[in-house]
Amino acid sequence: MCRHGNRGLSSTNFSPKASLSFDPNKDWNITANFGEAYRYPTVTELYQNITVNGVTYLANPLLSPEQDFTGELNLERRWVDGRVRLTVFGERTNNALISQSTTVTDASGAQSVQTAISNVAAIRMQGVELSADKDNVLIAGLQVFGSVTYVDSRIISDPSWKGATTVVGKRVPYVPDWRAKFGVTYRPNENWAYTVAARYSGKQYSTLDNTDRISHVYGAFDNFFVVDLKMHYNATKNFAFDFGIDNLFNEQYFLFHPFPGRTFVLAGKYTF
Repeated sequence: MCRHGNRGLSSTNFSPKASLSFDPNKDWNITANFGEAYRYPTVTELYQNITVNGVTYLANPLLSPEQDFTGELNLERRWVDGRVRLTVFGERTNNALISQSTTVTDASGAQSVQTAISNVAAIRMQGVELSADKDNVLIAGLQVFGSVTYVDSRIISDPSWKGATTVVGKRVPYVPDWRAKFGVTYRPNENWAYTVAARYSGKQYSTLDNTDRISHVYGAFDNFFVVDLKMHYNATKNFAFDFGIDNLFNEQYFLFHPFPGRTFVLAGKYTF
């Protein structure tokens, strides 16, 4: 239970959670989860107007807490060296706290970015995820893992929206429709591990009315497909080394700003 006070405004909330699990046998599991939660605006979001690197963050002392209702149903099949899990989920959020950025032009023609958080009356997200992993695929020491997720996110109501376009029915900002990952790890012995992993994310929007459709520019949230490599070596009982290449094929994409291209990583670890 939490309490939120703000110049005469207050809210006292109860956050129940429930989970029910059933194992028909040792190989199968069915689990249902439900929860209600609240996310309160931070002190910065309520009161602090700041400018960082040319971006002005505007406070809003009248923000209400975000209320989330979340439920999911999991069906899992297990083996000695692997598992497959199917998850169906849904979430409704009232008074969603969502930030929006706009470009402002002053009298001299100079442009700056202003970011503010407001309450969106109601949004909902529903989707499905399939994930799996298995060891010793075809040969000993070869592990395969991966997942794919689809999310249908929609803005249900936003009566405070004052723009020229509509936002009802549009996708929720910063939520991609598709996400997927797939990887393979080979461990020939206890000292070495070689991993190849791929990640995909669909297009995201940062505006409530989904008008930011132009890709590969500052402020855009592009879809991307990235492949990473990693090699792990246990040199001794105490020393371990990692070498990797992130974004192997030098994918060029923006998540507000340009994300790194091909990157080489070398790390060492000593355990006492």
